[in-house]
Amino acid sequence: MRTSNSTVDFKQRKMDPVAAVRSYIPKMLETLGMKTFLLDRETAGIIGMVISKTELLKDEVVDIDQLHERAKRIEPSATACVVFVRPTQENIRHLCEELRDPKFRTYHLFFSNIVQPRQERKRWIEDLAAADEDCLVRQVQELYGDYYAINDQAVTLNLPNTTPFNSPAGHPMVDRTVDGVTSLLLSMKKLPVIRYLASSTKCIRLAREVAERVNTEGELFSFRNKRRSPPLLLIIDRREDPVTPLLKQWTYQAMAHELIGIHNNVLDLSKCPGGKKDMEELVMDSRSDTFYRDNMYLNFGEIGENIKQLVDEYQAAAPQKGTTASIEDLQTLMQDMPEIRAKSGAVSKHVALVFEFKRQTETRMLMELSQVEQELAVTQDHAAACEQVANMLHNPRVSPTDALRLVMLYNLRYENNTANALQEFMDLLSEKGLDAGELALVQKAAHYGGMARRSFDIFENKDTMARMRSFIKQPLKDIKNVYTQHTPLLQEILRDLFASKLDPALFPATGGGRGLIEAPEEVIIFMMGGATYEESLCVASFNEELQKANVDARVILASTHFHNSDTFLEEVEREGGDCRDDVTMRDSDVGGHPIQNHTVRSRFRGE
Repeated sequence: MRTSNSTVDFKQRKMDPVAAVRSYIPKMLETLGMKTFLLDRETAGIIGMVISKTELLKDEVVDIDQLHERAKRIEPSATACVVFVRPTQENIRHLCEELRDPKFRTYHLFFSNIVQPRQERKRWIEDLAAADEDCLVRQVQELYGDYYAINDQAVTLNLPNTTPFNSPAGHPMVDRTVDGVTSLLLSMKKLPVIRYLASSTKCIRLAREVAERVNTEGELFSFRNKRRSPPLLLIIDRREDPVTPLLKQWTYQAMAHELIGIHNNVLDLSKCPGGKKDMEELVMDSRSDTFYRDNMYLNFGEIGENIKQLVDEYQAAAPQKGTTASIEDLQTLMQDMPEIRAKSGAVSKHVALVFEFKRQTETRMLMELSQVEQELAVTQDHAAACEQVANMLHNPRVSPTDALRLVMLYNLRYENNTANALQEFMDLLSEKGLDAGELALVQKAAHYGGMARRSFDIFENKDTMARMRSFIKQPLKDIKNVYTQHTPLLQEILRDLFASKLDPALFPATGGGRGLIEAPEEVIIFMMGGATYEESLCVASFNEELQKANVDARVILASTHFHNSDTFLEEVEREGGDCRDDVTMRDSDVGGHPIQNHTVRSRFRGE
């Protein structure tokens, strides 16, 4: 990795998707006077993840409405209307209906992406102009906030299904993925080298279509690179690491997603027992919630200690009941009341979450399960694995779904072991009440991301040298926390990438060899098939290492979706029976660079 001679000003130079999307909001709202913000279903979530309603109110946004809910807009409004929507056929139709029967004083149209990447969309502007008979549209602009910025290092497109990438013809989901990646590049002003996993048809297709979009919109991508090396878009496949999404999570953000589920930075506690009505939806935003920001990557034990400290601080600051206060004391109390109320809300929220984590951890035996999962992930000992898995399956407190994931992990590691106890475990799963479709997920997981489907030896057990490396590392592994021994494959890919050791045959580049040798400074990892919050932690930790080493570089993790174990099982259900990735690919062209014939084959670590 390259180190600069002087201290790096990361705040001035870092890529930040949240800041990129937020930077568009003042441009849209600079219209004088009161305004209504008109959004579609997706842009409502995109905007909601980077700015609050309170902040928008300061910019005189008096109402936020949905474009498709036109029937609710009965009476005309004296406000200006700021429209921010995706450039889709449906939205154009709704806009034309709105302009034919306008309800606002003026309209300012902003699209979240390129309006005309295809010839047929050139009609859209003409349709809008024809509908605007009263000449109320004051401006039409393209902006590039067409993705969901989770935080300053993680981005999702909220697309859990990537199956359409296997279809030969065009598909709206494929277009949406290309739109999202293109928007991310444009919003941060990056013209990248594109590298992709050559053994994945999905990665190849996305690389090809993004490269074509960049070439088509060359004028928009005419950015001047101020770095010594070009930005890099690295496209990888979830299939390469099916283990990480199956493991129990023990950091705050990852636990929240695994045990409850985070969608657009919001937790839904409505199905949790004992939840309060006013706390059914909790916002998990690291910008506005300092406790969440400081604890999102800490483990469960550390969170418990910090929760106690938070409660103690609140109790010390809160007014005591029954105390007699002077006028001066009451005045001070009223001045401090907003801060006290904010602290009260934060305390209630985080105490409720940690209580729910503790409840599930105890009732589902998650710590005991996690220890077995970690041993399966990092240790090659079949006899011990059989005993541990059997003990868990016989335990009535282990839920059927948790048992299923445990057997999936076992089978992924020992799928080719001649003494494989899979049939015995399948019988035990059946006794727990799993039906044939659920049992089939064990084999589907092997087909989805088993040894024959992976290019990386994630268990280091394919050849003699790999097994020896694994054996040597085991006694030296830091096991002070047995619940977090496993590290995602992404960590190895990042280290190889920044050491210029990432296999150029496995990860070729569009347009030839440019960018294959030199260590990158700005990297966007895009994971097809869904990333996890453990991998988001991996990226955050890697960025922290870079900063501590005064290395002027940064990584962002983007993905079609962010998984917990439940959504990953849905991914396996959809994709595990699809054999089309197994076939040899025909010669195709990605960004002008011919791709050699590739079959899915093994590439061992260290070769």
